[in-house]
Amino acid sequence: MGRSRYRLIIAAALVLTSAGYQGSALAQETGFGDFGAVNGATGAIGYIGGTSFELTDANNSEASSGFANTLQSVTNFSVSFTYTELQGSTGTSQADGITFVLQNDSRGVTALGGTGGSLGYGAGGGGLIGSSVAIELNAYSGQIIGTSLGVNGSVNANFLPTTPLDFTAHNPVGVTLSYDGSTLTEKLTDATAGTSYTRFWTVNIPAMVGSNTARIGFTGGTGGFNAVQTVSNFSFQPGTGTSPTPAIFKPIAVTGFTQDMIVESTAPATQAGARAAATANLDSGATNTGGDTWFQKGWDPAAPNAGLPQSGVPFFAENDSTHSFSLASATGNNAVLMSSTTGTATLSLQSPQAYSKLSFLDASGNGPNGFNVVVHHANGAPDESFTGLSVPDWFNNNSNALTVNGRAGLGSGSFDNINGNNPRMYDQDITLADTVDPVTGIDISYASGTGNTSILAVSGVAVVPEPGTVVALMGGMGVCFLFRRSSRSRMG
Repeated sequence: MGRSRYRLIIAAALVLTSAGYQGSALAQETGFGDFGAVNGATGAIGYIGGTSFELTDANNSEASSGFANTLQSVTNFSVSFTYTELQGSTGTSQADGITFVLQNDSRGVTALGGTGGSLGYGAGGGGLIGSSVAIELNAYSGQIIGTSLGVNGSVNANFLPTTPLDFTAHNPVGVTLSYDGSTLTEKLTDATAGTSYTRFWTVNIPAMVGSNTARIGFTGGTGGFNAVQTVSNFSFQPGTGTSPTPAIFKPIAVTGFTQDMIVESTAPATQAGARAAATANLDSGATNTGGDTWFQKGWDPAAPNAGLPQSGVPFFAENDSTHSFSLASATGNNAVLMSSTTGTATLSLQSPQAYSKLSFLDASGNGPNGFNVVVHHANGAPDESFTGLSVPDWFNNNSNALTVNGRAGLGSGSFDNINGNNPRMYDQDITLADTVDPVTGIDISYASGTGNTSILAVSGVAVVPEPGTVVALMGGMGVCFLFRRSSRSRMG
């Protein structure tokens, strides 16, 4: 075979690999010319000249949606559009928000969710939009003005704040989304106010929508308050997403927590129920007879959005979207409690792994308090020590990773959720020198202060070993190289 034939075979392999990765739908969407009829349309809701989409028109209890007819590849893409929220007919309060959706709901282009806080995406009169992923933008001041990632019609009432950017400033907000196959990068820009916001979401979109292709579109909603909400300058480009540069902290599964400091959502809302659900609290330490501690969402029926996230469900830090954590079971030991009377606790990694950085989700009662850390490595590698780490008090400190909005009183069995977005949790990072030998365990000990400190989760930036051979590297790309055997025989 001649060299040109080998080049042709290699080129064909690359083309086939690219086609298999991108899927069959590769056409760029610009504007709304390919979109089907608007669902839930009343009044002025609808497409304007093929370039804008008015999702709500200053009337209460609206829900609308519109989706493109052409299925698009969602394995790798970039999106851009402009979101403008204008004050409606209900005074200074505007509502509610919009979503950008990728979906394979059985209803296709007619998929529609509910009104109000459902944003036309979540459960409501129209039913939720299933087999989907959505970027949610909330402009209702009765909740946090911000953003969230929705999956299968879930709308998170605890939106992550987009501070300093504010949708209710009524300025056009440029939205860009870029997906590289594992991380969805969301960037918001208010050029008028000179503010911006960026967040990274780790999500497997094809797995969530059940296919490498999906319908793309928008939903919007109003409730007891309203607004005029418009999307314009829309563009969807498959195969153009780029990888983000920041290191992503992901939850680490560990054993060795020393106390149960979380009142689970299923515990009776009584003094006896609260005490039976916890062994320690952040006010008084290792006792369940008094003091305040953490509780899980759902324990307080009057404040369903207050409390800690459900166990085992990853969530992103509010102050830094590169950090995600996951809490241990609320029905067993789920925290390390540190005070002047406690000894050293050891957290053991269920799956040892090399890490470049670790982060601890923590908070102190009567803080700040200090603690020390010793990291153990496999293969007989030396330990690494970190001293004088400081944990803020769980009230009124900034740069919080999680706003809990309530605590459980073990003395009274009562709810306490009127504390101005308190209590709060924080994240504490350390950088490891040994990024080769797997981390096997972490010793945590009290260092200073007069109160108690709780650590409820650990996350880290994993170091992935490079493939041992070029064959392994190229095999992951689905590329096959052919080598021509030399016509000259070898001696020896």
